[in-house]
Amino acid sequence: MAGFKKNTLAIGSIIILVFSVIAFVFVPAAGGQSNDGSKTMIGKWKNKQLDYTADGLFFREYQQLHRSAELRGYLRNDNNNKAQQEFIERQIMRTAFNSSMIQLAAREEALNAGFYLPNKNINKALISFYTDSTGAYSEKLYNRTSEQQRLANRRQVIDYLTAQRYIEDNFGTYDNIFGLKTSSAETAFVQKMAEKERIFKYVVFEESQFPQDKIRAYGEEHAEMFAEHNLLMLTFASQEDANKTAQALQKGEITFEDAVVTNSTKMGTDANGKLLSPYRTTVNRTFPESKDLDTVLKLGVDEMSPVVKTSSGYAIVKCTAPAKAADFTLPETQDRVLSYMKSNERGIIEDYLEQKAKTFIEAAKIGGFAHEASINDLVVQTSNPITLNYGNAAILPQISYQSDSFFTAGVRNETFFKKAFALKQGEISDPILLGANVLVLQLDEEKNSSEETQNNIANSYRQFASVWYYEYPLAMLAYQQLSWGQQTFIDFVLNSKNFTDNFNAVFNQKD
Repeated sequence: MAGFKKNTLAIGSIIILVFSVIAFVFVPAAGGQSNDGSKTMIGKWKNKQLDYTADGLFFREYQQLHRSAELRGYLRNDNNNKAQQEFIERQIMRTAFNSSMIQLAAREEALNAGFYLPNKNINKALISFYTDSTGAYSEKLYNRTSEQQRLANRRQVIDYLTAQRYIEDNFGTYDNIFGLKTSSAETAFVQKMAEKERIFKYVVFEESQFPQDKIRAYGEEHAEMFAEHNLLMLTFASQEDANKTAQALQKGEITFEDAVVTNSTKMGTDANGKLLSPYRTTVNRTFPESKDLDTVLKLGVDEMSPVVKTSSGYAIVKCTAPAKAADFTLPETQDRVLSYMKSNERGIIEDYLEQKAKTFIEAAKIGGFAHEASINDLVVQTSNPITLNYGNAAILPQISYQSDSFFTAGVRNETFFKKAFALKQGEISDPILLGANVLVLQLDEEKNSSEETQNNIANSYRQFASVWYYEYPLAMLAYQQLSWGQQTFIDFVLNSKNFTDNFNAVFNQKD
C-alpha cells in the first residue's frame, strides 16, 4: 500500500516478460458496478467477498502494481502490438487479483483470531496521506480532502494494518520479532553444506577436438545419409486436400508446378516446392513412416508419388533428378556430418574424448598434470572455489556461469560432485562428461570457507525460509522467486477450498 510498504524485494534489472499467445476477450467493467448499483463479486475468501469497486482492495492493488510495472519498464511495447498490450494488462489484472485475495485472506484470518486494531495505530498510519513535500503533516491538505476520500483512506489503512498484523505474526519483521524462526542448529546444518571449498586445476577435451578424419570416415561409411535428393513436394494440412489434388493431377486438370502455387501449404519447401533441406537426413525426418519413406526414395526421375504422410501433414512428392552423392572432402559436407553426429551419434564423439582423457590421465600420473597438458596442447585452467552445492541452490555459493562455464553443465550431475569431492590433494580424477565436453580435474586446494561466506549463508537461509517481501505482486508478475515461507502461504490461499475465483467469469465477458 502506498505510504506503508517496506522491506521491498530488490529487482536489479528490467525483466522482459515472455508472452504466450492466449486467446481471450478482455472487457473491464466501467466503474466496477452494474447499472442497478449492485457490486460485482470477483472473488471470495470464506464468506468475505472481494468486490470490483472504484475504491476497493482489488482496484488499489491493480493501480499500485500498474504504476510499479510501468516504472520498471514491464509495460514497454516497442512494436505497439495491441494483442501484446492486452496480454500485459491481463497479466497485471490477474496478479493484482491474486495479491488482493492474499491480503483479504490475511485480514480475515486476523479478524477471526480476535485481532483488534487501536485507533491510535490507525491515526498514526493515516498521517502519511496528509504530509507535504517536506514530510510534515499538513492540516491544510487534510482540510482539502473530501470526507468521502478520508473515509476511503481510513478503510485502506484498516485493511492494510489488519492484514499486516497477520503477516508479521506469521512471518516476522526485519528486527526478528514474531514470525517463523530458523533454529541455530538448522542454520548450522545448512552452513556446513558449504564448510569446505575446493579449487581445481582442470583440462577440457572439447567436442571441437573430434578429428576431421573420423568425421569423414563416418560420412563415407553412411554415405546414403548425406546424399542430396532432388525432390519437389506439395504439402497439405489434411488428407482430404491431398487426395483432391492427387486426383486433379491424375486427370491432368492441373500441373504439379501450378499445384505448388495454388494448392500447397509449402510446409518445409520454398516457393517453388523444393525441399528447404534436400539431404537424406532431412528426408528421413520428413517421412517418419518407413513405407512412405521407401515410396519417396524409390521414385524415378519425373515420377510422382501417391499421397504420403509427413511429420506435419500430407504430401505428394515428385523426383526431378537422381540423388547426388556427397563429397566428403568438402568442409561444408564434413560440417554437416559432424552436426548430424552431435544430434544422433553423440556417443561416438563422447567415447573418443573419454579415451583421449584416459590416455592423458595415465601419462599425467607419471609425468605430471601440467607437463602432459603442455605436450597435448591443453590449457590448464583453475576453477573458482567450489562448494558441494548440487543444483546451484541460491543460499549457498554457486558455480559461476561466467567464470566457470565448463562446470555449469555439472550443477545437477551427481557423478561430477562425487568424483570432484572424493579427490585427495593432488589426485587426478577419472574423465567426467559434462555437457558436450570431457573434463579431467586435479584437486589443487581445499580450505574452509570464510566467516563472511558462512554469515552470508545464514542470512540467505533466513531470507529464503521466512522473510515476507512486500512488493511480492511485482515479483509474481516478473516470475521471480519468493521466500519459501511466503510462496507456501500464497499457494495455500490460492489453492484453498475457502478461495472462490470469479476472475475469469467477470473479465471474460463479451460485449
